[in-house]
Amino acid sequence: MSLTLDFRLPREQFTLNANVSLQSRGVHALFGRSGCGKTSLLRAIAGLEPDCQGQISFNDHHWLNGKKSLPPEHRRLAMVFQQPGLLPHLGVRDNLLFGYKRTPPARRHMDPDDVIKMLDLSALLTLRTSQLSGGQAQRVALGRALLRSPELLLLDEPLAALDHAGKAEILPYLLRMIRHSRIPVLFVSHHLDEVVQFADQLILMEQGQIVSAGPLQSQLSRPEFARFGALSVLACRICHNEGAMLELALGQQRMKVPALPLNGTECRLRVQARDVSLSLNRLQDSSISNQLESRIEAISPAPHEAEVLIRLNVEGQPLQALITRNSQQRLQLEEGMRVFAQIKAVAIH
Repeated sequence: MSLTLDFRLPREQFTLNANVSLQSRGVHALFGRSGCGKTSLLRAIAGLEPDCQGQISFNDHHWLNGKKSLPPEHRRLAMVFQQPGLLPHLGVRDNLLFGYKRTPPARRHMDPDDVIKMLDLSALLTLRTSQLSGGQAQRVALGRALLRSPELLLLDEPLAALDHAGKAEILPYLLRMIRHSRIPVLFVSHHLDEVVQFADQLILMEQGQIVSAGPLQSQLSRPEFARFGALSVLACRICHNEGAMLELALGQQRMKVPALPLNGTECRLRVQARDVSLSLNRLQDSSISNQLESRIEAISPAPHEAEVLIRLNVEGQPLQALITRNSQQRLQLEEGMRVFAQIKAVAIH
């Protein structure tokens, strides 16, 4: 995927300035506080903002050139909003096929039967939209978007309108869809826990500005993310399933975590910085079984003046630890030192 943005869009509180080039496939998450311009950026890409001026190009196709804008229906993309937006006069099957029937056969690369199976929609096909739960309706909206065979999929906080049960229902399907469809995705959220489940690349926005963009792991280790709740993501490989516990490989080191609902042999772990403690030596008399040999790469101030954020390198992956300044001084921690990062198994998700 090659998506290049260089445009301005006046808003009431600020002017949205987008200047970024996204070159990789996978999921790019737009993250930031509510009202920072994430949805406006997605709407501009979709061609839904007539006041947008500048340049938007996707895979060498110019969607916006100065003030000349390609109509939304001619952009090879699909967008899913917070609300499903299903057509109430049509049943589930006809809603699903609405975009599919309007896509030229030569451009169709998504098959209805495959999408129905992927999102587990078979039992819903004969229902009316009024009979669907929130999670079911959003699954139908995702299926309808896929069946347009887009080259780019825009997801504008697709979980925001759902309660806890609805989010729990749709999350596995959303993950499956992203993994199997292989369509580049721009995903909007202001919840970091959602972002780390889906994203490969992370774009931070503030007051209409793109502050930084890059791979998820390196972005999360930037100091400006500490105010959102410092956390790390570790990519691991499943070595052994012990029933209640999993043994994971992180490079040459091993970890144990409670059994998780995983598919395949790879997994992504979320670790809060406040759940990581440090020691100068491997502890023998400790209930903490996960002790990872690490090296300190950086020490920076934390949002609270009594704390510091330690960025570690563990087998080439960044891991953050939030500790007190008193602990840092007592252990005489400095950049370049070898330490052991201790993580309670029950704190890993």
